Amino acid sequence: MGFENPPMTWRQLERTLSNTGDQAPDEAPFSWKRGPYQPPEIRRPTGAVPYAELHAHSSFSFLDGASSPAALIEQAERLGLHGMAITDHDGFYGVVRFAEAAEVRS
Repeated sequence: MGFENPPMTWRQLERTLSNTGDQAPDEAPFSWKRGPYQPPEIRRPTGAVPYAELHAHSSFSFLDGASSPAALIEQAERLGLHGMAITDHDGFYGVVRFAEAAEVRS
């Protein structure tokens, strides 16, 4: 396979590219399954200036937001924000989840 390379079977090529060496093909080197979600430790900054994010879009804003309302609340808490507003486009679809996540965190 190639101009200057010796001939190689597909099995050898797969082992070379996947870096499994001489492992048996039924042994998985890793798992695609995720463990249960563990939120990162929240360390609040000391002496920070009070700040409130008043313009944030959640994933309920089509083509504008990427994070879920719960993820926005988690990140706001991690950053030590004193307040946050969700300003999604064309409706209040994410507000309920946003309020529920904020209530759980408070």
